[in-house]
Amino acid sequence: MSGGHRSADDIDDLLDRADDAADRQAWDDVVELATSVLSIDADNIEAAGLLAKSERGRRAMQHKRAHGDGDRRTVTVMFMDLANFTALADTADPESIQDVLRWYHAQVGEAVADVGGHVARFMGDGAMAYFGYPRASEGAPQQAVHAGLDLIDRIEGRITDISRSYGVGIGVRVGIHTGLAVIAQMGAPGRLERDDIVGETPNIAARLEALAPSGAVCVSEATEALVKGYFETEDLGPQRLKGVSREIGVHLVVGRTGAATRLD
Repeated sequence: MSGGHRSADDIDDLLDRADDAADRQAWDDVVELATSVLSIDADNIEAAGLLAKSERGRRAMQHKRAHGDGDRRTVTVMFMDLANFTALADTADPESIQDVLRWYHAQVGEAVADVGGHVARFMGDGAMAYFGYPRASEGAPQQAVHAGLDLIDRIEGRITDISRSYGVGIGVRVGIHTGLAVIAQMGAPGRLERDDIVGETPNIAARLEALAPSGAVCVSEATEALVKGYFETEDLGPQRLKGVSREIGVHLVVGRTGAATRLD
């Protein structure tokens, strides 16, 4: 096959991916992909149109946020905390607790960042992370589960040492849910300081985290359907979660299958 044909194939693939990114309103990805097309074919009309579309999309999002309107999209939210941390805090001295938290926060940050996620905030021994926002990603659910399992692996040895030192058994538990949410600027009137995800999705993720056993990851049926084949799971059946009007199917993640694609 000639180099020209290879370039044509590259262009088609890049344009397909850019179209998909535009459907997901992932404007940064659209710009990157369309620019790659133009580096091969400077006169490509479709790529130029996608760049213009991304600019309009960005302006629309900025307008919504400037007026306090939210952006609606599908995201994966992960909550995690240290089980039995309150008992540990009652036993250990404040300096030791501070050291533990700093180390734990670092492990959370690295586990989430390694797969392209974003830590939204830390709340003592708890943390919340987003996948699929602020950077959209088709593989957000898989990224979240990988991050949860990696976090457990990262801190398991140290947690064992802490438990032995203070006589308090602790561990990490993780809850993950994928669903529609609204991205909106939050803060006091006149002081909108950050984008935040609001709606049922983060609430369900938080409830799943509380339901998870120590050293385990619990996912909703919505997330499990999107990661099926990539991970081994155990069906825990429908559960009634506080603050959620309907029962939610819950699955315990047992481990990775090693599959690179669903066909594997």
